[in-house]
Amino acid sequence: MAIYQLPYETGINLTKGPEQLLVYLAGQVPIFIPLFLLAFFSIITMSGFFLQEKRSGNGDFSQWFAIAGWLTSGMAIFMTFIDGLITIPTVIIVISISLLGTIWFLTSRNN
Repeated sequence: MAIYQLPYETGINLTKGPEQLLVYLAGQVPIFIPLFLLAFFSIITMSGFFLQEKRSGNGDFSQWFAIAGWLTSGMAIFMTFIDGLITIPTVIIVISISLLGTIWFLTSRNN
């Protein structure tokens, strides 16, 4: 009689939800979530700046930096609802970048 080997368990339990794939990736590659947030931040900042520049002739980079910072902070805060997806120091860094971007935006306005 043949002895069957059970398949290797990867630690991903997708029956809990599809977000467990991201939790697994965050556990295996700790830089994954900060890079994901950086990519989201960069895409919002650059696309907003260039779209504003195309429509009005001049773009306000500090404005889009602040907007992208707060959108990224919101995403990071929502990521804290899933256990093991994001660390608290990452959330603190993202919120501090948002605050610095807002201060830069408010102090760089040309009236």
